[in-house]
Amino acid sequence: MIEGWTYALAHPESAIASLKKFDNSINEKKELLGLQIGKEYLQGYDGKLLYSDTESWEKMIADMKDLGFLKDDVDLSKVLDLSFVEHYYSKIKEIKEQKK
Repeated sequence: MIEGWTYALAHPESAIASLKKFDNSINEKKELLGLQIGKEYLQGYDGKLLYSDTESWEKMIADMKDLGFLKDDVDLSKVLDLSFVEHYYSKIKEIKEQKK
């Protein structure tokens, strides 16, 4: 999944063309614009696609509560699991170290 997003951010027109092949009903201009506008967000926390940390989630939840989008606290231990992303990045690090 991360490789796909990496490709899409580096080659947005090609990524949207591939998406169009999958779903001919999409609005290519709208999807391309969304990808371009969201690029900074999509690039991820700490320069790692799909990566986040508990502190950033806690801040986002606090902001959403302040804005009235959430009424109750969220127990992140019940809803947030970053282990698959952390595993991916640890494997990438191992591969890079092996190539040295």
